[in-house]
Amino acid sequence: MLLDHAHTVLTLKTYQNQPDNEFRRMGKKSFQFDFLNMLKFLVLNLMPILAKLLKLSFNKRDVADYFCKIIRDTIDYRKKNGIVRNDFLQMFMTLKEQKTIEFHTKDPDDDYLRMESEQSVENIEFTDDMMIGNAFAFFQAGFEATASAILMTLYELSKHTEIQDKVRKEIKYYVEEADGSLTYDALKKMTYLEQCVKETLRMYSPAPVLQRVCTKEYTLPNGFKITVGITIFIPIVTVHKDPQIYPEPEEYRPERFNPDQKLPAGAFIPFGNGPRICIAMRFALLEVKHCIAKLLINHEFKLSPNSKPFRQDVKSVFATPADPLLFNIKKISAA
Repeated sequence: MLLDHAHTVLTLKTYQNQPDNEFRRMGKKSFQFDFLNMLKFLVLNLMPILAKLLKLSFNKRDVADYFCKIIRDTIDYRKKNGIVRNDFLQMFMTLKEQKTIEFHTKDPDDDYLRMESEQSVENIEFTDDMMIGNAFAFFQAGFEATASAILMTLYELSKHTEIQDKVRKEIKYYVEEADGSLTYDALKKMTYLEQCVKETLRMYSPAPVLQRVCTKEYTLPNGFKITVGITIFIPIVTVHKDPQIYPEPEEYRPERFNPDQKLPAGAFIPFGNGPRICIAMRFALLEVKHCIAKLLINHEFKLSPNSKPFRQDVKSVFATPADPLLFNIKKISAA
C-alpha cells in the first residue's frame, strides 16, 4: 500500500513487485517503535531543553534523509525538465510559486473545519522546507495509519455483517450510478461508508494523544492557568471513549456520525483540530474509503474462527493488532 501511496503523492515508480526494495524497507523502518524510540519520545516531551541540546528528533535521521532527498531530487528534476504531474507534490510546487498562501481555519463545506468555533485567517510563507516537510508528512500518514484504519474497518464490518451488507449496497448503488466506475464523486456520495470509517477512527484512533503548545495564556474553569509555551497533551482515546459523548463507546455504531447528529466541538479528533489539523486528513479518508469500496463491492468478509479477539500491540503507536486478524473472504456476484 505504501508504494501505491507513493505513486499518488509523487508519481514515483517504486518497484511494487520487489518486496525488499529500499523504498519499502525505509517506509517500514519509519514506524518501528522500539525501546530507544520510546526513550526519545519521553525525552522530547518531558525534557524539551535536553532534547534540543541533544538534537533529538522522533523521526529516524536516515529515514527522514532518505525520503527528503527523494522529494528534493524529484522537485529539482521537474523544474529542470519542465515536467508537470497530477499529484500532491505538484500541488505543493504550485503553492510555492505563490510565495504566500492564505489559510482558513473554518470552512462551512468541511466536516472537520466546521468544528472550529471562530473563524481565523493566516498568511503563511510556503518555503522549500515546508513543501518537503508536508510531502514527507503525506508519506507517513499514508502508510501505517491508513493501513490500520482499513484493517480495523474490515474487522468491525466482519463482526457486524448487517452493517457490511448495508455498506456494500451503498457502494454498488453509487458505482452503478457512475456507469460502473468507482469515481471520486461516487466515493463522496458514500456517506454511510464514511460513517463506518469515522466510527473505526473513533474506536481505533491513529494516535493515542494529541500534542499542542500553548500560544496564548488561558485559565480553566477550575482556576488552573495554562501559560504560554506549556505543552498540552490531549488524550484522544479518552475523548473518543467518553460515554457522556458516545453512549456505550465500546459498541460499533456508525450511526453516531450521521450528518444529522451534531457532536460537540472537539469530540472527534483522530486527525487533530484547529490550524495544525493533519494536512493529509481528506486524502487519508478518501484512500481508506476507496480501498474498502474496492474490496467490499465483490467480496464478503467474515472473521475466521481461528482469529483471536483484537488486542493492541503495545510496541506500536497505532491500533496495530498483537495477533494476526484472520478473515474468510468469499467472492460474490457483481450484480
